[in-house]
Amino acid sequence: MLQYAICFIKRGNKILMLNRQSPLWMGMWNGVGGKIEENESPAACIIREIKEETAIVTDDVEFKGNVCWVVKKV
Repeated sequence: MLQYAICFIKRGNKILMLNRQSPLWMGMWNGVGGKIEENESPAACIIREIKEETAIVTDDVEFKGNVCWVVKKV
């Protein structure tokens, strides 16, 4: 099972969204995040992804909930 973490960085009434550049997701807007690596917690993943994708360095993240979905194979 693949596991991913996503976060939305809020400042005032603004939320940072990224316009994805990889071919599969090009032009799609999304929060900051990515695949949780082996032996990595969701919080550690988000802290790493924030730095990798935005160059923002933080250790102050707050858990807000889980998002789950099922993909049907065709």
